[in-house]
Amino acid sequence: MLNKIFKIKDSIDIYVTDTEAHDKVLLTFHRITTRERTEILTSRTVAEFLALLDGKTNTKKILNHMGNFDENQATSLISYLTSERLIIDINDSQIIDNRYKRQIAFFDDMFPKRSGIETQATLAEKKIVILG
Repeated sequence: MLNKIFKIKDSIDIYVTDTEAHDKVLLTFHRITTRERTEILTSRTVAEFLALLDGKTNTKKILNHMGNFDENQATSLISYLTSERLIIDINDSQIIDNRYKRQIAFFDDMFPKRSGIETQATLAEKKIVILG
């Protein structure tokens, strides 16, 4: 899992809020399309790690660059963020037409049982007839 390349989904905004404890921050993941929020109280290191998920560098290289991040914790974090559909594996994403990007992001957030790309593909297969 650490050899994969991840990025934060395009439909997710992340807000970092300082807390009274100087080593902890509150991360708020905000889904733009549904306004749903997920909050995590975590260390500053996790916030730095998320900032480095650029969709170009694999996770192992990011961890090596940071130097002080435990690989088991990184695997757990990535598993959690993937299960919550907050980050995506770049290699798993299919090539999509840019004009459908916003719609796919909307479908991705609205239908948690399947990806937005699958929903768009299902929609593309449908035929519509307008009479009158």
